[in-house]
Amino acid sequence: MSTATTIPTDGAAAAAPSPRRRHLWAALFFLLLVPAANYPLVRHLGTHVASNAGDDTFEVLWQLAATARAVFETHTNPFFTPDVFYPHGWYLASGAQPTWYYTLLSPLTAAVGPVAAYNLIVLSTFVVAGFGVYLLGQWLTGRWLAGVIAGCAYILAPFFTVRVGGHAHVLFAMMFLPYALGATLRAMTAPVRAWRWVALGGIALAATILSHWYFLFIATLPLVAAALSVHSTVAWRARLARLAVLGGIALALIAPALLLTQQARGAMFPQGGTFRLSDIEQHGISPDYYLGPNPTHPWMRGLTARFFPVRGEADIAGLGYTVLALAIVGLLATPRRQTRPFVVMALLAFVLSLGATLRWRGERVLVAAPPWLVRLVSPLTRDLVLPAGQLPILLPNVLLYYALPFYSSLRVWARYAAPLQLAVALLAGFGAAWLLSRGRGGTALAILLGALIIFEGWTLPYTAFSDVTLSDRAVNDWLAAQPDGTAIVEYPRPWVDVMAMYSQSLHGQSVVNGYMSFMPDYLAHVNEQLGEWPSKAAIPLYREWGIDYVVVSRMDDDDAFRETIWPAITDIGALCPVATFPDAFRFRDFTGTAVFAVRPFPGAPCPTP
Repeated sequence: MSTATTIPTDGAAAAAPSPRRRHLWAALFFLLLVPAANYPLVRHLGTHVASNAGDDTFEVLWQLAATARAVFETHTNPFFTPDVFYPHGWYLASGAQPTWYYTLLSPLTAAVGPVAAYNLIVLSTFVVAGFGVYLLGQWLTGRWLAGVIAGCAYILAPFFTVRVGGHAHVLFAMMFLPYALGATLRAMTAPVRAWRWVALGGIALAATILSHWYFLFIATLPLVAAALSVHSTVAWRARLARLAVLGGIALALIAPALLLTQQARGAMFPQGGTFRLSDIEQHGISPDYYLGPNPTHPWMRGLTARFFPVRGEADIAGLGYTVLALAIVGLLATPRRQTRPFVVMALLAFVLSLGATLRWRGERVLVAAPPWLVRLVSPLTRDLVLPAGQLPILLPNVLLYYALPFYSSLRVWARYAAPLQLAVALLAGFGAAWLLSRGRGGTALAILLGALIIFEGWTLPYTAFSDVTLSDRAVNDWLAAQPDGTAIVEYPRPWVDVMAMYSQSLHGQSVVNGYMSFMPDYLAHVNEQLGEWPSKAAIPLYREWGIDYVVVSRMDDDDAFRETIWPAITDIGALCPVATFPDAFRFRDFTGTAVFAVRPFPGAPCPTP
């Protein structure tokens, strides 16, 4: 077997350097693979997105447009906007998206527009991530083709490919995570010149965490597990010192963003900003879904819907059959001390990705329990809604939820699948390296399995592919023509919140609507009063906030809307119809858009638009 018996040190790497030409070929491979696997998006770079209207993509499009406008046009603070969540405004660092990255990328947005910028950003994350796993896999195995196969296993995992549709923050983390792992392992194993790897590891870990604050836990815990379990000739005291310095560098780099986030969350959520365990309990992965087929593969979608129904992002987790087969080969054919850090990393990430309670076949597992056991575990289940005499199978996340500071702000435990996918991809790289050492037949088989990995990860045609311009409603032009400072609220809430926020980037007026993980406290206090549709109860609030117009997305093909909701809206004496438009958001069967002016006080004449 040609693979090393332990993780290489800097000295070993220097003795047998990989030709730069092979690195260039690997980079070119990923630079061609990613556009080929997303060629419809490449052909419509500036007009389409791989998602539906109303998906998270449109939140990112708004953020890209807003930060570029703040930097290049209004010269205002890109981390605050008064025009979303009006009249309170939005401190953007309180959200999930990395607004600091979008600010750094604002020159790209200004040059090509938010749609093209978004598509270029997400596609680039796959290229850079694939190359990062290649570098790590090549260093671990000494075979560049094994690194390429590991990179394909990572970036073609459905857990990542579905993120093209709006989860740019997760893709940023996916991109930086391999570099953080590689630098950390080198920092733990290098007998000399280790401090450069300590510094690079701290920088890469900070970049991963800044991608999405979830990764303060999702990246750090598995990376620490890998670092502590890696085989090394370096003394434990030196290793722990290096790890401490690496963490200190990461903490120093993320400190400004953490402070900004703390201030922003304090402004938006003065009463907390955490999730109840009952609301997030099942946002983990059902373990059998890891063995399911790719639900986005054009040949597997029907099968997946029958046996592995997708109800949310936590149900898209298939590791890939070819990847798993290669990973098993890697485990069997490679010395344990070489694969140990990735096994430990994978096991930790696997357990934490399952959520707070065990699911199977996508459903919570409940078992009958005697009263004494129910009482015994009641401190951990007190926030869960459970049938009498039954308990779920509790998982370690429950303890972390109550014991670890800030852990209760995590909503989707399933995102621990990111480090799991990285560990499994690297184990597959070990398997490919063993095959490559078997001569021409093994090389041919490794190449064939690499091709199968690409085939299994194929997503075309996309399950969702939207022309963004179809959401550029005529009402946006009408609103843009109104005086600066005009304030509106759009209905029905919360269904149009994402698109109403996106539309704000087109018409430039202020909107009550907004979209983020948590509803801001000020809005939560009046959420019931604002209602799903306009009502008389909301009129005092409109006047207090200075709302000029109420915009309603019509649903004339819906009997309940036509016979009940629309008459109730038109009967509100404080709303004056001023404009109607024959187009609407392209989702939820909307057929048109109506605009009502708000009478500034009872008995006032209808305003003239």
